[in-house]
Amino acid sequence: MKQVPSDYVVTDFTVLSQGYATKSGGVIDSSTLFSNSDKLAITHNGEAYLLRVTRSGKLILTK
Repeated sequence: MKQVPSDYVVTDFTVLSQGYATKSGGVIDSSTLFSNSDKLAITHNGEAYLLRVTRSGKLILTK
């Protein structure tokens, strides 16, 4: 079954900041993912992506 945006996009960030689980699972703090780096390689459905933290602390995901 194909997901539609409402199935996986979180719009209420206050819920995340309180530590509640989303529909698809739990919440992981980005510092856990990045450790001592500002880049993270991710594969999804056989495609490679790069998740990185910008200088201003925002996240960017590129293919």
